[in-house]
Amino acid sequence: MSFQRPRVLVVDDDHDCRLLLSTVAARAGFDVDAVADGEMALLTIRARPPDLVLLDACLPQRDGFDICRTIKDTPATKHTPVVILTAFSTPDARERSLAAGADEFVAKPFRNEAILDIITQLMRIRDAAHQLDPGETAVVAGLKSPR
Repeated sequence: MSFQRPRVLVVDDDHDCRLLLSTVAARAGFDVDAVADGEMALLTIRARPPDLVLLDACLPQRDGFDICRTIKDTPATKHTPVVILTAFSTPDARERSLAAGADEFVAKPFRNEAILDIITQLMRIRDAAHQLDPGETAVVAGLKSPR
């Protein structure tokens, strides 16, 4: 039996932010895929489904909110945790993120430790959901953190 490390997909059009998020996740023991736009994110998700997505809200062509909705509206990925990151730390941005189906909202700039805590928390919820009955999985996987 082989152990597969959890996979995180980082989606951000800013190279430095993409590199920082990838480094934080990799140092925490996750396999990481990183892409610069929403369309590449969706292609990557189809080819190599991640266990969690870190998604910038402001992307070229399709914004992160639309990509999040697509992830959550797709049966194969609807329980994949999505964290939306944005430079807009307004209540409206948070509401848009959660309305799009995001499991968490993080304002930029962020502390590396905060991102790692969120990833860890969402992965624990996902792991707990996988151990429950299929009928209960949808309830637990859809939980939003109280932040």
